[in-house]
Amino acid sequence: MFTILNFSKYLYNVLCNFSGSLGLIALYLEFRIGQQLLCNILGVLYPACCSMKALESKKEEDKIKWLTYWVVIGVFKIVELFTIVEFFPNFILHWFSVYCLFKCAFYIWLTIPIEKNGSTFLYHRAIRPVFQRYHKSVENFISFAYQDTGTVVTINYLYDDC
Repeated sequence: MFTILNFSKYLYNVLCNFSGSLGLIALYLEFRIGQQLLCNILGVLYPACCSMKALESKKEEDKIKWLTYWVVIGVFKIVELFTIVEFFPNFILHWFSVYCLFKCAFYIWLTIPIEKNGSTFLYHRAIRPVFQRYHKSVENFISFAYQDTGTVVTINYLYDDC
């Protein structure tokens, strides 16, 4: 029989296990042993497995959820690429040693299995408005670049002396 006392014991055990696991992960990250490995497992491997399951699922919500995650991660990686973090990682990790801890917490926030998780929040509040504002300009630039590239390749192919 499931009583309030049993439920409170169950909740206590879950919270203890969760906080203990979180504490071990925090220590693991703070002492810089395998930080990138753990970040990649949380940010790429786990979401890739969930995305594969979503592709096999009949539910469109799962597909939309994980596609949204990958869009947010793509934007995050581009931002990370063009900041000092990517160019001087040892410098950043020396002065801001909990960077990987915050990055892993960010990945966890993006993948929390609730309806309004971090990826949904960031997509609707930050990425989608910017995309809607500039997508015509970007599409025009891409089509212009594609046409020019095709012209250059064709001219070089036709007049190549090799």
